[in-house]
Amino acid sequence: MDMVAALDWVHSEVAAFGGDPGRITVGRESARSAGSLDMMWSPLAKGNAAGIISESGALGPRDPLTVTAATSYRTRVAAESFGLNFANQRNVSSITEMRELPVSVLMAEDNISDTILDKSICANVSGFGNPPEWRPVLDGYILPMSYEKALLSNSHWDIPVLTRNNKDEDAASKNPSLTLAEFKIQFKLMLDSLSEEFSNLYPADNDTMAGEVANTLWHDMTRVGMWQWAMYWQEGRARNSVFTYFWTHAPPNQTSGAYHGSELYYVFNNIPYTEPPKTWTANEHRIGDTTVSYWMNFIKTGNPNGHSLERWSANSDRKQIMVLGDSCAEGAISGGARVDFLERFFKAQKPW
Repeated sequence: MDMVAALDWVHSEVAAFGGDPGRITVGRESARSAGSLDMMWSPLAKGNAAGIISESGALGPRDPLTVTAATSYRTRVAAESFGLNFANQRNVSSITEMRELPVSVLMAEDNISDTILDKSICANVSGFGNPPEWRPVLDGYILPMSYEKALLSNSHWDIPVLTRNNKDEDAASKNPSLTLAEFKIQFKLMLDSLSEEFSNLYPADNDTMAGEVANTLWHDMTRVGMWQWAMYWQEGRARNSVFTYFWTHAPPNQTSGAYHGSELYYVFNNIPYTEPPKTWTANEHRIGDTTVSYWMNFIKTGNPNGHSLERWSANSDRKQIMVLGDSCAEGAISGGARVDFLERFFKAQKPW
């Protein structure tokens, strides 16, 4: 509700600062990007923004990573049960007494994780982890319904969306450490009846290949998941477009690749101001200029395309995604057989 109130204030006051209340774009990254999407889902915030940017990022409603990432939510029943237990453990019996608890008592619980994955197919798969206990609640008021239902019924703001995930984030890693034995055990547990087909599509014969192939799977899941989210958007007959991209560029002087948040140097044009300083080349500035241009076009018009930029198509059944980084071009989200495989895997999962 604090985000709803903040957005309402910006919409009311931005004109006094020279801004246009009709062109507000809500854009955030990581856990905050889920907050951007929450503003899109919530009827309380409707009409206060013209676009959404979600960096790490929208994932398909049946993608298991949705459960573990910042996009995860609790049901009202689960949240109320947790709240009652929390109150009882502190001998609190009323809302008034709850409001009098010191902030330090609440913050002490900030790192508690839920146990929602403990009995799921992903319980023992590296790359997955339980979400925090304190997270958004599907309460029927601020967040009225599940993501899948909202998308398929167009029960959300119908405004342009730009969303992105990075090559070396979530379960993927520039330096994978998964052994072949772990690879075989984990993905058999996760994929069950699809595990034999998985072995044919993602073959690995040694530890090095196991880590590389696992990364390929996570990259595919991320891209297919984003694409599916946007396809749900279209199936719900939303009029506005979704633009998806995959960030592949690794900033200099580090070994973690295109890690979580690595694009932020570029999208905010902060390359010269990093601390500690990095070895920025002309190519780094070129990548930054291109990325900033796409973002500014989207913020101004709801469409990232503009003069002299490579064409960036809105999401469609062509199964394409924009790749930004060392190169700048549209490409397939994955090989056709692997996309079909992941679509069937996602379809069998619980909807969110």
